[in-house]
Amino acid sequence: MGDTHRNEGMDAAPSNRNDMPAGEYDQKEEARSENWPVGDIVISILFIAYSVFMFVGARGFPRHGQMTFVTGPWFTPMLLSSVVGILCGALIVRTLIKFRKLSAVGWVREVFADERMQRSLTLALIIGVYVGLIAVVHFTIVNLVFFLVVFFYLKIGSRLQIVIYSVASTLVVAHIVPYIFNLPVP
Repeated sequence: MGDTHRNEGMDAAPSNRNDMPAGEYDQKEEARSENWPVGDIVISILFIAYSVFMFVGARGFPRHGQMTFVTGPWFTPMLLSSVVGILCGALIVRTLIKFRKLSAVGWVREVFADERMQRSLTLALIIGVYVGLIAVVHFTIVNLVFFLVVFFYLKIGSRLQIVIYSVASTLVVAHIVPYIFNLPVP
């Protein structure tokens, strides 16, 4: 009797690579494009640019805190931006050493051909427009339009639900959170 239930759950998909039979994980690795390491380089360059921006911005902060320079407002952003820049530089070097033949053009083609990446890029574009409009359009209006566009794009519910979610999100982001934390809004 006990033998009939012995294999229950054995047909379930492996939860991680250690649970996969030998060779199955390697096949999944081989299915990956030869151009995917270019993404490591691209994102590293973007993070290095952001780190430089943060480092330069932190130079204008006061240098002394209540106890020492370590508690000064400039120290943490300068330290973090330096560490992120160094780690991204190391990732670029490691990627170039490990994968000597890379095609940025092939990577861009694959990125734009992948439906998930198209969605990510579209959302990044929507967020970029939102950030650009914050200084130009009233904060409440730009938030409402942003939430409507994103929720319609992601198809998170019926039209009525999307309108309700957008209005509720706008109230939280533009009015409730700033009121609770006494934050200035643009």
